[in-house]
Amino acid sequence: MQALGNNIKNIRKRWGMDQVEFAEFMDLTKGMISQYERGNNDPRIPFLLRLSDLTGIPSKRLYEEEILLSEIPPEPIKGDRLPVVSESPVRYQLSQAPADPQKMMELLEDILRRLADLESRIDK
Repeated sequence: MQALGNNIKNIRKRWGMDQVEFAEFMDLTKGMISQYERGNNDPRIPFLLRLSDLTGIPSKRLYEEEILLSEIPPEPIKGDRLPVVSESPVRYQLSQAPADPQKMMELLEDILRRLADLESRIDK
């Protein structure tokens, strides 16, 4: 897993981002990025797939091999694949859930609308 942590750190630095900027770009927290880079936590599969899409480097290589800096593009690749959406915004919304049942229903309906929109884009 240390290869992956080093690769994440090298990608972030190659793209000229600090941990906060990279976390925002990847829709995660700075703490999660820090844990990944230090090898204290395994990233979830959607993160690896998105990183693979953005670098053009297969996720298996990112996980298992030290990637040379020359192999990392100087900026993220913009592809036509849909971005993988992290679950962190939903978790955050639910952690900030209102006590009012009506507002809670509105929040859940909003989350369901977002999921339906994502499914419809995936089905195209």
